[in-house]
Amino acid sequence: MGIALLRIVDPDLKSNTLNDFGLAFIVIGSVELMRITFSPVMVVNSQSWLFITITLGFTILITILAIKKGWFKIRLDSNVNEVNRKSG
Repeated sequence: MGIALLRIVDPDLKSNTLNDFGLAFIVIGSVELMRITFSPVMVVNSQSWLFITITLGFTILITILAIKKGWFKIRLDSNVNEVNRKSG
């Protein structure tokens, strides 16, 4: 789906987005495969809360890693407060 949307936005593939996606998909594909494989097994064995806990734990860990490495930046914009005061 993402590649189809990229072809619409960038039909000549002038950006490096497809290359970056292909490199990232090596990791994403293996994680998705493990998640799709183990989630039904854990749910059937009444370990759904363990699966949820592990998934949320990895999500939080990856988010913290991304923030520390600078891949994901949290921006607190002061202009948002000004817009809310003017409209309210």
